[in-house]
Amino acid sequence: MRVDCGELDPGAVIRPVPGEWHPRMPERLDDKELADWRAGRNAVYQLAALTIGARLAVADA
Repeated sequence: MRVDCGELDPGAVIRPVPGEWHPRMPERLDDKELADWRAGRNAVYQLAALTIGARLAVADA
């Protein structure tokens, strides 16, 4: 989605929309495999955020 910033009202407030997504996490990974899986997951999240122009925070519970 693209927004022509010239058409935005300078006084408008754009609020973030919080959300949650719970992807299926593989079971029984060793530390190296888990780190690799998380790096791949985070890369996908980062690409999605850059594509839509959003900020993103990832937290592992």
